[in-house]
Amino acid sequence: MINPEIEKAILSKLHNAYFGKENPPNIETIRLDGGWDKVEFDNEVDRLVQTHMITIYALGGIYELTTMGVLRAEKKGFVQDELNTRNQSIRERAMNKLADLYEKSGSMAYITTQEIAPDENNDTSYLVKNLFLLSDLLLIDWVANSAVRITQKGLSVVEKCRKNKGLEDKFNEISKLESHARGRAFQKWLAKYIGEQMGWTPEEGVKTSNEEMDVILSQKREYYLLEAKWEKDPIEAPVIRELIGKLDLRADVRGIVVSMSGFTGGAVERVEQHSGQRVILLFGKEDINRLVKGDITFEDLLNEKYRELVTRRKVVYG
Repeated sequence: MINPEIEKAILSKLHNAYFGKENPPNIETIRLDGGWDKVEFDNEVDRLVQTHMITIYALGGIYELTTMGVLRAEKKGFVQDELNTRNQSIRERAMNKLADLYEKSGSMAYITTQEIAPDENNDTSYLVKNLFLLSDLLLIDWVANSAVRITQKGLSVVEKCRKNKGLEDKFNEISKLESHARGRAFQKWLAKYIGEQMGWTPEEGVKTSNEEMDVILSQKREYYLLEAKWEKDPIEAPVIRELIGKLDLRADVRGIVVSMSGFTGGAVERVEQHSGQRVILLFGKEDINRLVKGDITFEDLLNEKYRELVTRRKVVYG
């Protein structure tokens, strides 16, 4: 069982040491500083070792972070914002530079850390540690002691990041539109995002003889009717009622309503009341922000909301 406070203390201290100029602290000093019970603390240390977050650095209770531990500490927000921003910037700029070199000079082209370092104010300590991390992730290869080149996996990551950046820029443009144009543009953006980044197939403007649906999302035999709104006021119950009517005409189809302005209590109540017959998942502004920032995948958001609605008949949305 995870002890969040002990995990945070260990990973944050070791992260600072990993990117600092000092050796990692003795693990016992971390326990004493926090005042934790020894058995409870040792169990958490063992869990972090078994899950490959930390590893023995030296005898006598000295541990250091693994690459997985570094990423875990950063993802969980255990790291100072300034340090985290610096590391992310170093990795992004190094990967972009190597990708540009690949496109210009081919797969065998490489550059030395000295050639990358000027972009980092000639401070190679952070750079080299971040390059080793990228190497552990198989995103770059060391050609020699101080030279690197990008891998095919690294190229795929850079390509995906550049696509995400383009979609994020488009999202920011949409947020500045007038309300009458913003909703439609937002819907098209969201369909494209889910399709390109998450592997779903979106179909817009699907019509039958007596109705039109905004977007149909499909993946194999899983189907969702998606309606996306960016209005001034929260979405009310009639929008949910209309979607339920569309779903009732179809077997084994679920619904998603996205609203950047939230939902009224009546809309949420109607979704919960019909959860035994129809699954409708609600996405709010914070959910979309998490997607845009890459903090969560569309699939994981679906799983979070689906689990709460089906098991507890509870609607959750950001």
